[in-house]
Amino acid sequence: MKVAFRGYVDGIEFEQLIWPYTKILYNYILSKVSNAEDVQDILQETMLAIWQGMDNYKGNSSFKTWAIGIARRKIADFYRGHYKDKDFHNLEDLDIGRIPGESNPIDHAINSIDIENSLNTLPLEDKELLFLIFNAGLNYKEIESITGISEGTIKSRVYCLKKKLRPLLVEGGI
Repeated sequence: MKVAFRGYVDGIEFEQLIWPYTKILYNYILSKVSNAEDVQDILQETMLAIWQGMDNYKGNSSFKTWAIGIARRKIADFYRGHYKDKDFHNLEDLDIGRIPGESNPIDHAINSIDIENSLNTLPLEDKELLFLIFNAGLNYKEIESITGISEGTIKSRVYCLKKKLRPLLVEGGI
C-alpha cells in the first residue's frame, strides 16, 4: 500500500494533497492553543512533519487520521516546550461555527453562547473527542488510532457526553 501512496504523492503536488485537511488541522490546533501566532507555528510544524514523514505513511489509517495524529504530537511538543512560560494560555473551546438555519443574528449569538457555555463544562479529553467526531469527521476507529483510547471506551464516552449535554442545550433553548 505504501508504494501506491508514494506514486500518488509523486503524481500531485504536496499542497494539493494537504489542502483538503488544512482547515481541519488548523481548527484542531486552535481547539488546544489560544494564541493565533502559536497556532500558525504549530500548523507549519505539522505541515513540515507531514512532508518529512511521507515515507513513513503506511496507509494503515486514512491520511486525515495520520495528519491529525501528527498535529496532536506537535501540540504536545508545544506544551512541553512552554510548560514554564507564564504567558502561555490554553484555549479550551471548540470552534463551534455557524448554527445551520439561524436567520436572526441575535438568536444565533445567544445560541452560540449557550453551546459554548455547555461545552465549557466538559473536560479537555471530552472536548477533543467531540472535535474529532464533529469537526474532523473521524470515525471511532480513526479516533482510537490517534488517541490510543479503545473504540469501546470512545463509544461509551460519546454516549455519556450526549446524555450530559442534552439537558444543558435544551435548557439553553436549543
